[in-house]
Amino acid sequence: GLTGANPFRPARYDRKAGVVWHSPIAPAPAGPVPEWRLIFREGSLKGKSSRLGAIPAFKDRKEVRFGRDKNWADVKLGNEDHAVSAQHCVLYMSKGRVHLRDGNGSGKPSTHGTKVDGAKLDAGRARPLDEAASFHIANIRVDIIR
Repeated sequence: GLTGANPFRPARYDRKAGVVWHSPIAPAPAGPVPEWRLIFREGSLKGKSSRLGAIPAFKDRKEVRFGRDKNWADVKLGNEDHAVSAQHCVLYMSKGRVHLRDGNGSGKPSTHGTKVDGAKLDAGRARPLDEAASFHIANIRVDIIR
């Protein structure tokens, strides 16, 4: 059975008894996020991949910035990726989940947009990513997998 109305935490009597119920509506445990991999499928970084935990900015700030601006971006895309904005999007941690936000975080959206699994992100609004998701930075496909 379910342990009360909160699918995110077992009821007090179940915690005390050491019983763990798994609800079909509760989010699955995501595992260690730093072990997740980014894989570039297109663009100047095509074929390259990296663990999130290996990116210095993710270790320090728990976020990774994508763009062509060499002073702003942590993952710098080449000038041949002309559809990518200078400050295109940010991948960051919040409440134990990885989120993606279009734009530079100060309200300025990217020129050609950011998509997650085919759906365009609204500027300034973040979307949590699943353990296996694809997102597009303009026309560059990036997969994130656990």
